[in-house]
Amino acid sequence: MRNLILALATGAALSVSAVGVNAAPMTAVFDASQAPEVILVSGGCGPGGHRNGWGRCVPNFRPVVVCGIRRTPYGPRRVCR
Repeated sequence: MRNLILALATGAALSVSAVGVNAAPMTAVFDASQAPEVILVSGGCGPGGHRNGWGRCVPNFRPVVVCGIRRTPYGPRRVCR
């Protein structure tokens, strides 16, 4: 019974507090001198990144992978670092 009363009180408090929230953002009209200074970098991927053919952000470099054949007790194995 105590949990039910607590749940109802919490629900009532949350519903009253959400009354003043606006769903739509306010739009503002800016002149060229008042425009916000927003600089887009590499399509939104940030410095050091770019978009690939599928629209995903990827780094501008590829890591260097060194592979070789090493002898092990179980026979030769391919080892990459």
